[in-house]
Amino acid sequence: TDSGDGDVSGHHGTYDSDFWVLKLSAAGALLSNKCYGGTSDDEAEAIELTQDGKLYIAGRTYSNSGDVSGIHGTSYTDLWVIKIDTALGLLAQKCVGGTNTDEAMELVCTADNGCIITGRSYSTDGDLTGYHAGSDLLVAKLTSDLLVEWAKCYGGSETEEGNSIVQN
Repeated sequence: TDSGDGDVSGHHGTYDSDFWVLKLSAAGALLSNKCYGGTSDDEAEAIELTQDGKLYIAGRTYSNSGDVSGIHGTSYTDLWVIKIDTALGLLAQKCVGGTNTDEAMELVCTADNGCIITGRSYSTDGDLTGYHAGSDLLVAKLTSDLLVEWAKCYGGSETEEGNSIVQN
């Protein structure tokens, strides 16, 4: 959301987007909502419910303020993932990437209550290994505490990106 009024509460910036989560009743009534992010653009792409009832949300961030800390670059986005509880409380957050553009497009929960995220990367440094050229397919495995177990790039000399992933 870019809004800071109406049904939206807790927006972090002026005219910049935040991750926005709504909790609705079975009939569609708004029970609660919360914004997550900082004072720059933060855009969610994927959400998934864990076996223990928590939610992962992943996307990208330009922020290094508010709920966001640990961004790798100052001019580009990092993949940003948050973990929240059913009361919409922020449990953990993590920026993953390097000093160039890194973005999440999809995530799934893993059997160990962590998550695996796919997207794209232009970074040659930071958390990532294996960058080739252009945008590479990014795959990162995080623990339930959002610690990076590994983060890798796959690709060739042109454009690759991950739009979907499953746990096997």
